[in-house]
Amino acid sequence: MMLTFSVYLIIYAVMLWKENRLETKAPEWLLNIYFWLFAGIFILAMDFWAWGNVEPAVWGIPLWVGYFVILSALQTVVMLRLIKKEA
Repeated sequence: MMLTFSVYLIIYAVMLWKENRLETKAPEWLLNIYFWLFAGIFILAMDFWAWGNVEPAVWGIPLWVGYFVILSALQTVVMLRLIKKEA
């Protein structure tokens, strides 16, 4: 079934190309800076460099608590700028 669908897509793309109707352009959301900012914040939130590290930092509070407070503040600032831009 996958092979059949792949052949269909290839033939359809070739037909569009012959008719000069094949358009390949990036979607609008890929050009939006806010998409990349939120994607970066999401990737930073994975915290993969500290997996397995549960040592407390200050007064028994784990280091990741402060880290995620900073990430939340950064996300809030980006969202505020996005809303002001849209308004």
